[in-house]
Amino acid sequence: MVVMMSGILLLLTPAPEPASDHHHHKYQGTTLMLVLIIVTITLFVGLMFHEHRKKSAAAAAATASSKGHQELLEREHLDSGHAHDSGHAQTTLETKQAPSLEVSMPPYVTALDHQHQDNDPLSLSKYSYKSSTFNSRNMVTLQEGWPIFNMDELLRCSARPLYGQGVFGTAYKVTHTSLPNVMIRHLKDVSISYQEFGSRLGDLAKLDHVNVLPIVAYYFSESEKILLYEYLGSGNLSVHLHGKGTARWAPLDWPKRAQIALDVARGIAYIHGKGRNKGLTHGNIKPSNVLLRGDGPNEKACLVDTGLSHLLRACPQSLNMGYRAPEVMTHTNRLFTHKADVFSFGVLLLELITAKQPFPPNAKAVLDLPRLIQSSIQREWTAEIFDPNIPHSVRYEEEIVLMLKIAMDCVRLAPRERPSMAKVVGMIKLTREFGDIPGSTYTDTSENLDPDFV
Repeated sequence: MVVMMSGILLLLTPAPEPASDHHHHKYQGTTLMLVLIIVTITLFVGLMFHEHRKKSAAAAAATASSKGHQELLEREHLDSGHAHDSGHAQTTLETKQAPSLEVSMPPYVTALDHQHQDNDPLSLSKYSYKSSTFNSRNMVTLQEGWPIFNMDELLRCSARPLYGQGVFGTAYKVTHTSLPNVMIRHLKDVSISYQEFGSRLGDLAKLDHVNVLPIVAYYFSESEKILLYEYLGSGNLSVHLHGKGTARWAPLDWPKRAQIALDVARGIAYIHGKGRNKGLTHGNIKPSNVLLRGDGPNEKACLVDTGLSHLLRACPQSLNMGYRAPEVMTHTNRLFTHKADVFSFGVLLLELITAKQPFPPNAKAVLDLPRLIQSSIQREWTAEIFDPNIPHSVRYEEEIVLMLKIAMDCVRLAPRERPSMAKVVGMIKLTREFGDIPGSTYTDTSENLDPDFV
């Protein structure tokens, strides 16, 4: 800039002129000087303005870079802190949202994605998962080796009711062209949150016993709560004992009835040893919730709908009518306990022996089956109360009487006088093997479950 100004001043310095031309060129020289001064000032101002803009732009760029770097550091710090506090990102579902809305849905389970770890004993911590979206309509799969079921596909399949509408809702057999046949239960009167619903089903999914049918998958929305099970094609115990409509099954012989009783007892005893503080109960033991798997000597009885009573905020009076323990009927909150399950099993065992239903179809009142049997025993009508359709019942009369005694121990009015299910399993095994029950009155049932009996 200094060199440029020096050059301009040099140009402005007039050269010596002859004396004779002085007056002639004086005016012309003054005009030229003024023009040069104006041009010089204009150039100077332009250069100064250009330099100012360059400095301003550089300062702005430096400020933006510094601010961006600071925001990046803050974001990294925030993300790091969030990851440290929460461990894994969790998705939630607002139960008041309609199914068509784009909301976040908890994961559906696969066998290939990363392992989810959680300290919550009710979580699905043993299963791998990947996230899904609510509008995908995919069910949450709880068991390994099963495909992902989509609700829209299931609703397009052929379905037929399996057995009456229970207190939890109707069960259907769903026939799929390319997937295995399944049983679904459309739940009703479930008002708990998705988080609690998923936690409880996660606990139930961990049950692994040959006499307990596990939940394979579930679907949850504001308007739909659906459970999916493996379909067992041999019917349920109620149908085998009493038929369905005009359909009748071949009468169950006594060895098969005794085996069903043992299978059911084993399943309940297993359930009672699970859950938080071994506090899990079935809560809805009745013949229609006992499904048969297989055929012939390999036939097994499986309990279904395990623990569903815990999904209801308040259990309706109609739940398990005729099978419920007196304390469950009278308790304000209708809490289910191990001893209440024992009572329900006792009623089921009485039904196996007598083929009498506590709540027959079209009945106006519940039949108090335990009291009816007790009255018959007091009148020494024991043999008359046996199901007359049991083939060759005389051959097994002694064993049937012993099983009747076990059933009556289970339906005692005082819960503390009922045996534990572990004891029941042991008594049934001894009755079948040796035709004897060592002891018939049980007041102390705190013993742990004997794995040899289950």
